[in-house]
Amino acid sequence: MALCLACLPHLGYSEEVNRIEDILRLKTYGANGDVLVSENRAHVEGCVIRLELEKPGACEAGASFFSMTKYIDVQALVADLGSAEFKDFSGTRYESLKGAVSYRYRSQYFRELLVASDTERKISNEEYANFPTDVASRHKVLSRRYREEIDPKSYSRSAETTRFCSGVEFTKPFVGLKFSFYVEPSEANEFAALIEELSQTCSAIPNS
Repeated sequence: MALCLACLPHLGYSEEVNRIEDILRLKTYGANGDVLVSENRAHVEGCVIRLELEKPGACEAGASFFSMTKYIDVQALVADLGSAEFKDFSGTRYESLKGAVSYRYRSQYFRELLVASDTERKISNEEYANFPTDVASRHKVLSRRYREEIDPKSYSRSAETTRFCSGVEFTKPFVGLKFSFYVEPSEANEFAALIEELSQTCSAIPNS
């Protein structure tokens, strides 16, 4: 997919932020098109993009969680245009996600993140063994152990908070070889250019 910076309008910081938030806003409806299944919203706060997923009625429908928030510091990513990877999910089983723009983590931060991830995985495996069927108790213990045993500084630039129908919530490292933003394929080029610009200028902008 060719990228054309010259084709994009020049925007000030506030306009860039508003446009990033607009592109990342996504609503998913049920098969009949009249029931809202999930809603994704984004908020740019300095270098951090906060991605919020809400699932109205999820608990009543028997789901385990109803809300999730991901935090990503764009300066922890290799966010230049040439490193962005694009996917179009049209015609696939992931079609509801539209498309994706993905980035690798910067190597130093990724090494720190892997240490936090290893600890998280160890805790998770232990508590699944301790509470194989009692999900509510498992979540309570996981929430406490994640807070007590994982250094929050080790994953301060990419984290995930999940809010469960049981009333428990926990925050843990968000780990993957890449971080993906889900966008309309037609807006992917523009989004990638905006992310590169944000990553280069956001350090001068205080977090709100």
